[in-house]
Amino acid sequence: MRLKIILAWALLCCLGACSFKSEDQFRQRLVPNGTSSDLKIDPNEDSDGDGIFNKDEVSRGTDPFVADVPVLETRFIQNFKIDVNYNHVNDNKVQSFVIQSKIKDTDSSFKYRVGKMFGVEKALNLSAKEGRFSGHSYGEIRNEDFSWVKYPSLDPLAFHSDVIKFRPVFDREKIENVSINLVFDSSVKLVGTRFKEIKDLSLSFYYHDFEKDTYVLLKNVLINRIFQRGVNETFAVVIENVPLSFLKETYLKHGEFLVSEVENYFIPELDRDYKTLIAGVRAKTIPVMLSTPTEEKVFYVTVGKGISFIEVLSRIFSENFAVENNALKRVGQYENNLGTHEHLIDIKDKDKRGNWFVLTNKFKEHFLDHRYTPEDHITLAYITGNVLASQPNSEQTFYGASVLSVPNNETVALLGKISPNSKVEIAIKGLNRFGHEPISTVFNENRTVGGGCHNCSSVSYSCKWIGNKLSAFSRNFDLNINFNEEWSNIFLVINEEKFKLSQLITEKKAIVRNLDFSFLITIEDVSKIKPLKESENNHLSLALYSTQSKTHQGIKLISQEGSSDLNWCSGGGGAGSLSTVALANSEYGGEISTGSLDFQVLLAMIENCRRYPTNTGAASYLFLKLKDDLDYDQNFSLAINSKITNYYN
Repeated sequence: MRLKIILAWALLCCLGACSFKSEDQFRQRLVPNGTSSDLKIDPNEDSDGDGIFNKDEVSRGTDPFVADVPVLETRFIQNFKIDVNYNHVNDNKVQSFVIQSKIKDTDSSFKYRVGKMFGVEKALNLSAKEGRFSGHSYGEIRNEDFSWVKYPSLDPLAFHSDVIKFRPVFDREKIENVSINLVFDSSVKLVGTRFKEIKDLSLSFYYHDFEKDTYVLLKNVLINRIFQRGVNETFAVVIENVPLSFLKETYLKHGEFLVSEVENYFIPELDRDYKTLIAGVRAKTIPVMLSTPTEEKVFYVTVGKGISFIEVLSRIFSENFAVENNALKRVGQYENNLGTHEHLIDIKDKDKRGNWFVLTNKFKEHFLDHRYTPEDHITLAYITGNVLASQPNSEQTFYGASVLSVPNNETVALLGKISPNSKVEIAIKGLNRFGHEPISTVFNENRTVGGGCHNCSSVSYSCKWIGNKLSAFSRNFDLNINFNEEWSNIFLVINEEKFKLSQLITEKKAIVRNLDFSFLITIEDVSKIKPLKESENNHLSLALYSTQSKTHQGIKLISQEGSSDLNWCSGGGGAGSLSTVALANSEYGGEISTGSLDFQVLLAMIENCRRYPTNTGAASYLFLKLKDDLDYDQNFSLAINSKITNYYN
């Protein structure tokens, strides 16, 4: 595209004394790389609305067509605390708990200052959604996108642990008089070289109300101190009486914290406040946000009656950019080198290579042909492959306060839909073991019969039995890092195909971390477990299986020694002696295991007693019950919280 360059300058005599030696040099200073637009300069006007006359901008070496606005880096300090007080309905006793970030400043993952500009996050996402192949996309950008800073995603391990620990308070218990207070630190730094200081800083803090899909103001904070250039100022913020929806929905369901906004401040050098300044700037300029791996910055460029995209770049970057084949190819040190790809997952490992993406508001023309006005916006983002492939398209969460395994069947928790480019987080915590177990008792009989006279012989024998009674049990338990028996009964299910969770961890296809006996299983790439094609029918589930153990019921003779001429162990030992029959009738309701050593003997004796029920002792056999081995079910329950992030692909 060829630009028709028109230059019209109206110079006052007072400018003749400036350091530029010719009108050509003056033109070169005001319009870098020799290009211009129909912008006209009046030395006594303020073309960019920043409160400084054009002649003063030229004399001090600044551009009258790029507004000078103080740049504040506002960030959160990573650690925070949430204090919660409440009482149960019909109980005035105050209950409380505290949620706080777990990362210490001695941890290698600790970051003193965290936060990302709203507009940057939106640009990254829209680039992945719309412009991943073209290099340009349309999207709505609001003024607050250039000033709001969002606390980044919470640490997944701490977040899932908090959900499992504290969400039952609100989901399962009847509570009232809930009081929530937030305590955290914030940081502000005045950067750049133009302004020396600001003061009387006003910050606003918001949270995302997901039910109403709006941002709700929590508190406006006035910081009565002077912020000098280049100095990080940190201050504590306490927000009381926070709505319950913040904790239940924003934090414990969606894993989000707060948003901060620079509301206002006073600029001594201009003798005006920020609101007044930015209102004047926005009336005459277009905001241009630059995002690279090393910086985030907003420029305000004068547009006059309208200027082109090339002219905007020329104003900001002079000649240090390149546009080729209707696409932005280079700005500064960053140039397109990502290469071709069919799907974003193909570039997920590219952390050093990237492309430029341009985001603008919607209009009819090609973005290079459009004439930009203060109603427009431009975002220039250099995005590496790994960042582009990690932009969320959708998120699905699952929460089960108590998911139970069931006997002789599987319990399936449907976690959600997945894609070839998905990240999965599953947090599990052991709650309860329950089911049935045998209560075992050992009986022994060692006896000598006869031998009471001179010529009488004696008979010695010994018997051993184990008796089992069916008993229900229920007890708390914790999963442990040694992968106890419950781990072998937990399966990941991808489209009906089952994968043992402990084996995936052993094979490093899933990564496990633990905190307070909660385990977070993270799967960065589902395709390493099972290759998938794009489909609406890809589903991920978690399946639990109970354990079945078979053992006998009632009394069981397991050994006998001595004379076998008589059925001493079965029932022929005489009055007062232990026997299978006696133990069955006295201790186990007549139940005898079919696996007892004397089963055939007893079976014959029972049949005989049924034929001759009036025989002496027959009654004791008629009430016997021969029992096959039983399945004893061993079940367990887990608390489960999961999050599936499906990225654009």
